[in-house]
Amino acid sequence: MRTRSSDYCVPFCCALMLSVVSCTRAGEPLALDSHDPSHDGRSIAVYHANEAMTFSRKAENVADQATVYTRLFGPGSEWVVGATLLAQYYEEEAKEKARAARRYRDGYNRRTTHGEVHD
Repeated sequence: MRTRSSDYCVPFCCALMLSVVSCTRAGEPLALDSHDPSHDGRSIAVYHANEAMTFSRKAENVADQATVYTRLFGPGSEWVVGATLLAQYYEEEAKEKARAARRYRDGYNRRTTHGEVHD
């Protein structure tokens, strides 16, 4: 059976295009660890708010699992204790992310109120 050069060309071109697109930069990454609210404040606030919602959902799901584990294994089970601790951790992370979102949002709002940022 004979193969045509086009049989190899299409996958090669697709791979080449994918590598070119993936190597281009869309801009400077956000400095999420920066405590300066003036640097990408709105974008960072949105990121932290989304993370807070994600952690909150995880906390609810794991708390529901702990309830199921209580019925299955009893309240003193390691499964219940572990799930409860994990739910508490997720809830604390959600609160921390919400605080970070507020901090960046408030910093961004202060800057825009004083006319420092022009979108």
